[in-house]
Amino acid sequence: MNIRSLLFHVIMELVHNEMYVHAKRFLLIILLLYHGFGYTQTLHVGDIYTAMDGSMGVVYYLHPDGSGGWIVAMNDASPGCMWGTALDVPGISNQNSINYQFVLNDTSSYYSTLILRNYQNDNNSFAANKVDFAHGWVLPSPLQLFVLFGQLPFVNSAIISAGGETLVNDNYWCSAEYNASNAWFVNFEYGYYGMISKSTSCRVRAVRSFTYQTVVYDTALTYQWNTGSTEPYIEVSPTQTTTYTVTGTTEFGCSNTAQQTVIVGNGTTQTIYDTVCQGEGYEANGFSLTAAETSTPGTLTSSRTLSNTGCSSTVELQLFVKEKKETTISENACDNYNWHGVTYYEGGTYTQTYIAANGCDSIVTLNLTLNHSTSAIDEQSTCDSLTWIDGVTYKVSTNLPTFRLTNEKGCDSVVTLHLQVRHPSAGTDEQIACDSFTWIDGITYSESTDTPQYVLTNAAGCDSTVTLHLTVHHSTHNVETATACESYTWHGVTYTTTGTYTYSYTNSDGCPSVDTLHLTVNYGSHN
Repeated sequence: MNIRSLLFHVIMELVHNEMYVHAKRFLLIILLLYHGFGYTQTLHVGDIYTAMDGSMGVVYYLHPDGSGGWIVAMNDASPGCMWGTALDVPGISNQNSINYQFVLNDTSSYYSTLILRNYQNDNNSFAANKVDFAHGWVLPSPLQLFVLFGQLPFVNSAIISAGGETLVNDNYWCSAEYNASNAWFVNFEYGYYGMISKSTSCRVRAVRSFTYQTVVYDTALTYQWNTGSTEPYIEVSPTQTTTYTVTGTTEFGCSNTAQQTVIVGNGTTQTIYDTVCQGEGYEANGFSLTAAETSTPGTLTSSRTLSNTGCSSTVELQLFVKEKKETTISENACDNYNWHGVTYYEGGTYTQTYIAANGCDSIVTLNLTLNHSTSAIDEQSTCDSLTWIDGVTYKVSTNLPTFRLTNEKGCDSVVTLHLQVRHPSAGTDEQIACDSFTWIDGITYSESTDTPQYVLTNAAGCDSTVTLHLTVHHSTHNVETATACESYTWHGVTYTTTGTYTYSYTNSDGCPSVDTLHLTVNYGSHN
């Protein structure tokens, strides 16, 4: 029996079980198991690969069968864009990330990218349309990105040496959607899967496959089997159920161990105990259980019959299905909300996936209600001064003061004061009158005065105080008595008869005056 194919299944099972562990631990698995375990190609992880069309990339994964692998682009296809609109994409079923793990050997990324580009009408705002699809570059699957994360120390070093742009501690889009509203991403700071709104901005880094035929053994890793062999792979023909273990060590001294049990029938019933996370299915030890069969937490029993040179044996699987955790939380926030490194600016339902204590998915759903801050302008006009809600008294016009309150939603309400300050006025009413003067206050004054005041409203709408400065002049009336013989001349007029006469004029103060003459005219006798 050639144990290479068995080891490949062990590799995939280990990746499946260790998917969410700490980045360093996963890196060891990648180095030891995905670095062409049992094979080595002419290229190594971290090498620069140049395609026939001239495009370059860094090798980050090699197929165990020696047929080729995957390379990652030298630069981000986008520093930030949306995955797409909140709709189910025909042809890309809503997927759990587990269903997208075993895609390193097939073309699911290519077809997913093709479907997305066609469905989105090559809209350049969306992730799938950022890649150079015409030259084979695609939007990677979740596992393709996660494997890439495990190789960052080698990949980024090679990218830097080639003058490219390193992958950064940020979220990168995958080609798989989770549901109509959310799509998958991989966080390159902590190395975990997650699903977020398709309208969120994440980075895009394209990958593409390559193939070749030349196969040589790898000398970059050293191997130690429990059989004593130090070869990359071994041939075994056990006569009884045997577990084979191999430890691989890198040139940096990092090592990890994988094992595979080869079950040989012996005419008895053998029991295998194993675990799996709810709904993930089970492919190991000759058993194949679907996701539906592992959808219920608890112990699942299955059996199969082995035949070996006429000897039948029964292998019984006691599979403990571990429960996935699902939690829903509700939050209210103002304007935006940061949840585990992602800032949301719209209310809605969002989900993120973590690993629970039992090693299975812990899916947390956030029901987010976002309220918004408000702003307003307080238009004010006043005379002299205004004491505003901030407690400050303003005496000049201004458009600058702001005050922060809380609106009915509990968010900030910023009020800005637009104030116009108007001012009172004062004036003097200079008046000259004869005998008396009736002013605007309704009072008749008969003597000169400087004290009366009266308050009006000026053009600005404020008090206008008027002070009366009054000068009163008086009319005169002089009375004269005169006796004359035959005639009397008065004010230029000659009177010849006795009587009372008046003369009207304006005196020196400008007031009307009257002089009165009482005249007696006598006549002499004639003999």
